[in-house]
Amino acid sequence: MAAANSKNQKIQLLRAIAICSVVVIHSYPHNLFGVFVRSFVNFAVSLFLFLSGYLTKLEYDDWKQFWLRRIKRVVIPYVVWSILWVLVNRNFNGFFIKLLTGRTLYPYYYVFVYVQFVLFSPLIACLAKQKYRWVGWLIQPSALFILNYLGFSKHVPFSVLFSWFTPFYLGLLLGNHIIKWEYDYKKTGVIWLISFIFSIAEGLLWYKAGNYEMATTQGELSNCLYTVPCLLLAYKYITDDAIKVNNTTGNRIMITLGDYSFGIFLTHAFVLKLLGRLPFYHHIFFPLNSVLAIAITALCVYLGRLLLKEKYGKILGLF
Repeated sequence: MAAANSKNQKIQLLRAIAICSVVVIHSYPHNLFGVFVRSFVNFAVSLFLFLSGYLTKLEYDDWKQFWLRRIKRVVIPYVVWSILWVLVNRNFNGFFIKLLTGRTLYPYYYVFVYVQFVLFSPLIACLAKQKYRWVGWLIQPSALFILNYLGFSKHVPFSVLFSWFTPFYLGLLLGNHIIKWEYDYKKTGVIWLISFIFSIAEGLLWYKAGNYEMATTQGELSNCLYTVPCLLLAYKYITDDAIKVNNTTGNRIMITLGDYSFGIFLTHAFVLKLLGRLPFYHHIFFPLNSVLAIAITALCVYLGRLLLKEKYGKILGLF
């Protein structure tokens, strides 16, 4: 029981790191320094998908219940907050198409990608059990090359799971003990450092070429490489029984942020929009501006949970 609780706390700590990185991604300075920042935190979405895969079994007695439970939890809040965003901005143009393709609000593509993974989990699990499971490692690099490097992304009006396949697939394989990662922290850290250098190098090349979007996107092939050692370090942390989650103030705060992560994900764009209208916010330098946004969003989620309780708070994704 204690070991299971420790693992759950570690997962919540990792979720906290991921959601804080998401807020950073949406509030970092858009300059040369921003290329380095994005290269460092671009593991954020991949970490969420990795944890989802890690917590997914290869077999379920009732896949329909699996689909219903996971999709219901994210889709209802997604629809509610999407409607609220449209009302706030008073722009209903193409709303239903955007709603169906995860484009109502810039972070919400993740919901669309997550739902795809949930729906295709039986097929992905089937692939994981085959001797040719190595094919799965080719899916994301191939998709990124076709979509982002050959320019086909402009013809696909939504985010597809193939562009995010490796994190979920890696989590599924490690979580179900199909593969193992036995390198220690030092060797894994060296691999992380090398891949990070490659990610920065590609980002700087795109920056020099005048393409800031590609310089900072999570859709670089080098970023696909970079996220893997990040996720392997997360895996080692989760499964390392020698590392305990002590009851410190810092850990309690991070675990709370992990508990609030979905609520923060859904609402942080609203908070950033509000802060952007306040003159003083633009004079707060990075990363304090991100810290302030995280703190205010977490406070809003806390108050929402306090006022709405679990029954109604689930509708808004606060629980």
